[in-house]
Amino acid sequence: MWRCRIYYSTKCKAFLRSQEDNIIGEVPQHCHDSKPQVAQANIIKALLKRDMKAVGATPTNVLGHVLTNLSCDVLEHLPKQSSLTRNLFNHKKTAHIPNPTTTNFRIHENYADLILHDTGADDQERILDVTNLKIPK
Repeated sequence: MWRCRIYYSTKCKAFLRSQEDNIIGEVPQHCHDSKPQVAQANIIKALLKRDMKAVGATPTNVLGHVLTNLSCDVLEHLPKQSSLTRNLFNHKKTAHIPNPTTTNFRIHENYADLILHDTGADDQERILDVTNLKIPK
């Protein structure tokens, strides 16, 4: 049994019964209007987060690329641009490995062949020279 997604806030009595992939019985009416713009705004937010994971992507580039073709109805249901920018920046930070804060980090053996020169972990101003080969996953 599936309830309306805003059942708790509006006490909407609409529900759907299913067995495997088949709907059983009649679909009752909702007690509220549907808002396709809200659904579209949620899809856009997920798309923005997905695009933000690309290498070299910045929040401004991603927002400019995605938001240019949206209608005003959908834009009304999105957060402010400053909030979107902050959320996208934080999303990108969590998607990538953080930069090391000390110079005495250990290089994993899978990546050792990518290092052309290393001045050593004990050097206060450590210098790494890395190749441009693709990193194995």
